[in-house]
Amino acid sequence: MTKLSDKLSMKASESLSNLYQIIAKAINETAAHQAVNAAIGNIMHDIRDAGENVTSENIERRLEAYVKDYIEVAQKTHVA
Repeated sequence: MTKLSDKLSMKASESLSNLYQIIAKAINETAAHQAVNAAIGNIMHDIRDAGENVTSENIERRLEAYVKDYIEVAQKTHVA
């Protein structure tokens, strides 16, 4: 991996970890595990539907937006 892809992978893992921690705390670890799996599946589906290539940049961009949106909704609904 290149240094850029290493950094993107770290950002992606941090995003997934944040999502997991929020849901594990609010609900439980099983729900957190399912949410992380769903996030990855949804992101891959979105990339395919947009006709984009599956690249670390596209995955990271969409994953970061997905987690940011989730956190915003969770804060508004007092889940996080």
